[in-house]
Amino acid sequence: MKKDYGKRPQLRLVEKGIRAVASTYGKRSLVTSSSKAGGLLAVESQAERIFASMLSIDPTVRRFKPQPFVVDIVYRRILRTPEDVAEARARHRFRTRDVFYTPDFEVNKVDGKLEVIEVKLESFEGDGYYRSKLAEVARTLREYGYRFSQVVLPGNRRHPIYMNAQLLRQASQRHGQRPSIELFDAIGPAYEAGAKTLRDFGIALGALANQMPFLIVGGGLAADLIARPIDWSLPAWPAHGDLDHLRLIGGFER
Repeated sequence: MKKDYGKRPQLRLVEKGIRAVASTYGKRSLVTSSSKAGGLLAVESQAERIFASMLSIDPTVRRFKPQPFVVDIVYRRILRTPEDVAEARARHRFRTRDVFYTPDFEVNKVDGKLEVIEVKLESFEGDGYYRSKLAEVARTLREYGYRFSQVVLPGNRRHPIYMNAQLLRQASQRHGQRPSIELFDAIGPAYEAGAKTLRDFGIALGALANQMPFLIVGGGLAADLIARPIDWSLPAWPAHGDLDHLRLIGGFER
């Protein structure tokens, strides 16, 4: 089998942000997709990939972008073009300290607010120096109208968020496979008749297991998506069109 080394094909068609994903040998880019990011996007870690899925289904997020700009910490500037970054690097070429920071994600909320989010894995949040650097970054971003936050995802890849976020992102983008309105309308009566888990709702509605993510992401059913994986045993209840159960980011914010 021919190995896929060298530069990754079609990466020029993927939203990469201002920090290009390195085209190192033997290393694939992590590419995912989201309508809120304009289609395909490249990220730099599995944690960022899962977080992009969380952003995709969060009802408070209008759109988002990976690696949107560079922050010049010394001059407290946001650098939005490669030319600006190159000029700033030349200006700081004799400095020994790290003077730049590239956010993982820029988020535009439905209420018009702007947010920059740093994504880390447990046990890799950075040392005291890095936390001090982030504090300086946060001060600069506030001057530009951004809220800064850090999200720390579980180090255990078996945590429910890893499967749930991906399942729900996929369901949110497969518009042609959504269950019928009649199925959504039958959720309330099923609950009143005693349905308490996805298995109960599946039996009462005559729905298949692969339809459950559509019912959850579509506001039919609500569940605790951080505590438990999406399977037949997951406790669930009618969402009545509300999507607050898809606001998963706050559960991992530090």
